Amino acid sequence: MLSQLDQQTTRQLSGAIHGANAMRYRTVIVLLAIAIPVLSLWSMQIARSGWCNDEAAHIPSGLYHLATGRMDAYHVNPPLPRMIAALPLLIDRPMIKWHHSDSPYVRLKYQLAEEWVNENQSSLRRQLILARSTTIFFFGLGIWSIVRWTYRYIGNPFLSGVGHILFEGSIRDFHCGLRGFRRDVFEQLKLSSTGMEFASEMLIRAEIVGLRTAEVPVSLRPDGRDRPPHLRCWRDGWRHLILLLQLAPQGSLYRHTLGRMASRLTPRQNHYNGM
Repeated sequence: MLSQLDQQTTRQLSGAIHGANAMRYRTVIVLLAIAIPVLSLWSMQIARSGWCNDEAAHIPSGLYHLATGRMDAYHVNPPLPRMIAALPLLIDRPMIKWHHSDSPYVRLKYQLAEEWVNENQSSLRRQLILARSTTIFFFGLGIWSIVRWTYRYIGNPFLSGVGHILFEGSIRDFHCGLRGFRRDVFEQLKLSSTGMEFASEMLIRAEIVGLRTAEVPVSLRPDGRDRPPHLRCWRDGWRHLILLLQLAPQGSLYRHTLGRMASRLTPRQNHYNGM
């Protein structure tokens, strides 16, 4: 009987994970479908009005990196972004002879920029748009990173950090999975939340009334740490933050900040007890 229940729970958990992943992929696809035409129109509009000197130097410098394997065309920052921006231009085959002076008084990137502009007058705007189209890749990478890691590495640590600053509790994770109270203690807390912030309110009320709390590691079967998050990023995160601020003792944030500053500024003293 227990084995059947475990199998059923595992199937339900697997279905929930697949559903959450499908929702994430749909979100990424929708955002990319919006971003691609917007970035394309923005790029075309700016291409009509021209570009700055640095941009005219970045593009041929990236081509120079790809064509020669040398990285001395642009010393200010790493060459990878310029190389990625120059990749679409390989389809257009821009004309550059790579003739330049070795004089230390003339920057190589501006020599390459001048040659690129002079040799590709008829296709400059097209090549500029191709180079700017690589921003879609970085946009997609950013969206994927946000969808993949926001809940685990930003939302929960941020809210737990705010809780520690305001209440100075002994619980490290305000959103831990299981909590246990006696019935009389539970009634004493007088909980009022109706959403996901209910879990945090239990810990906060326990700190306010002076209860002793302890954090005990437990094992779950089946392991649900990889299941999709229950929190809805903006709605539930905002409600958690409002709850923390509403229940915070007056001046707790200032006391915490000033206490940290004072501990850093106060010189340490060595005490010696002689016989």
